[in-house]
Amino acid sequence: MIVTKNGAIGYGTFREIPWHKREKEDILANVGIKVEYGEQLQEPILKGTYKTVGDKEHVQIMDMYSAENLSMIDICTKLDRSSRTIKVHIDSHNRAVQRSGFCAACKRAQSAYANQEVGRACRNGK
Repeated sequence: MIVTKNGAIGYGTFREIPWHKREKEDILANVGIKVEYGEQLQEPILKGTYKTVGDKEHVQIMDMYSAENLSMIDICTKLDRSSRTIKVHIDSHNRAVQRSGFCAACKRAQSAYANQEVGRACRNGK
């Protein structure tokens, strides 16, 4: 039975179509879709005179410092950031790994550094 806004009434039946969803049927499982919920990446935010560091840039800092063996000065020059920003992110990353066993920013970005501290390798074998 159906009633319209204007007061018209309709009554009737029809056969259920074979592809119609049934009550309590898990369509996603039937078609092989697995839903995973993860935290959304944090993007940099422009706050007037400065811009925050987003998750992707945080991972980039860790990679440049650890894998590429760049100094904090080299990194701040390449990313157009202050050397203090670079140091703060490296230190906070290492503290988070020591404290919790992971860095939240690296985990959200699915970085290889999520569960490990970062440091610079010795140059020239020293």
